[in-house]
Amino acid sequence: MDRTIDVICHQGCRAVWGFIDALEAGTLRPEYAHLDAAERALLLAELHDIMQVYGDRCDL
Repeated sequence: MDRTIDVICHQGCRAVWGFIDALEAGTLRPEYAHLDAAERALLLAELHDIMQVYGDRCDL
């Protein structure tokens, strides 16, 4: 899970919000397609927690 989060976060703030949107929509992306449904839910929660620092902005 940590490696998946690192791969996603290294793509930048706006990309992370795109991953969050995709996870919420149930869209599989190569970066997390290997995770099962429970792991994807955990990934979504972790990304939300990480992105709370930024709020709705990516310019910090």
